[in-house]
Amino acid sequence: MKKRLPSLVPVLAAFAAVFAPGAHAQHRMRIAFPGYNSGGEVLANFPALVVFTNNVGGTGFSFQHTQFLRADAYDLRFYNESGAPLDYEIDTLDADRLLAWVKVPQLKPDGTSFIRAAWGDPAHNYQLPCTTNGAVWSDGFSFVQHYSSNINNTVSLADATPGRRVTAIVEASNVPAAGKIGSAMNFTQGNNSRLLSTPDTAPNQIPTGAEWTVSVWFKGLTSINNSFRTLARSPTPPHVLVT
Repeated sequence: MKKRLPSLVPVLAAFAAVFAPGAHAQHRMRIAFPGYNSGGEVLANFPALVVFTNNVGGTGFSFQHTQFLRADAYDLRFYNESGAPLDYEIDTLDADRLLAWVKVPQLKPDGTSFIRAAWGDPAHNYQLPCTTNGAVWSDGFSFVQHYSSNINNTVSLADATPGRRVTAIVEASNVPAAGKIGSAMNFTQGNNSRLLSTPDTAPNQIPTGAEWTVSVWFKGLTSINNSFRTLARSPTPPHVLVT
């Protein structure tokens, strides 16, 4: 007489439900990327900007800073489709808005990719190393700056990559402004002026190599009719200049 072994499927399903990532968090959210549906290539380790705010995208979602266990919101966690934790960094945080860059392992071009966010879990009431060590920008990025709302006329801007290079703000009136995505800066100097200056010597030198790409969002003033440069390198050390 043969004995039948009990099925393990219901047990494993129950185990996954109990120990699912973020299961003990007070707040959880599924974040989809339906806009990337071009049918092109799969994007690997893509830094995506995730915006938490009231009624974002017309969803009726209600967001308050007080939902987090920590004033700095570092109990926030992100997970991929399989439940593995993701690297992230907080760009901006205020009373009713949080902007975070999340390293999404794979964005499929059919618009079906998604990640999950969770916050308010007492077991995660601590800051992760990825929020300060540049892990989000570790794949192929040499220099990344966020013009977040907390810079407010400081004398330097930090680099978000693991290199942590420092850029000097030459013009003191570069106050934060509303940008295309997140915050921006308002540059007001005249012609041939240095607005941001990055040393061309170690340890802050940008390792550009023979070929490299620069991506900048900018909006010219309607009163300016002359051409202008967004990036230039001085003929002599020690500066690479953004003008």
